[in-house]
Amino acid sequence: MFKGVDCVAEPALADRINSYAVVSYIPGALGEFITRLREELVCGCVAQSHVTILPPRALFAPQEQLETTLAELAAEYPPFIVNMPRLDVFRQTSVVFVEIGAGYNQLIQMHSAFSAGPFAADEPFEYHPHITLAQGIQPEDVDAVF
Repeated sequence: MFKGVDCVAEPALADRINSYAVVSYIPGALGEFITRLREELVCGCVAQSHVTILPPRALFAPQEQLETTLAELAAEYPPFIVNMPRLDVFRQTSVVFVEIGAGYNQLIQMHSAFSAGPFAADEPFEYHPHITLAQGIQPEDVDAVF
């Protein structure tokens, strides 16, 4: 745990029921490093390192339709390079994250394509591709975690 910052638990399981997201996990040594860093910065963090393509949302279409649509959409996007030029903070939500540089436009395009049809939902924030390092921290602890 990060020294000087209180432990914060992940959201309750009940808060995540019927909530779905589309993410791309970060593979290899980099992914393992970011996952361990997340665990160190926020105790109890169980999220594997990833880039979110669609933030969590309730979905109401039949599962078979969702799976088919997701597979069709994913097939349209070949792998691409992503880099991480700097750290930043979403002050409104007290989230410490790594900015996406290369790959940003591809992720914006994917989000736009994936957020239509059965995956459409109102999102509380404008989509901003990033890699979360710490969330669920108190606003007064953000600078210390950053």
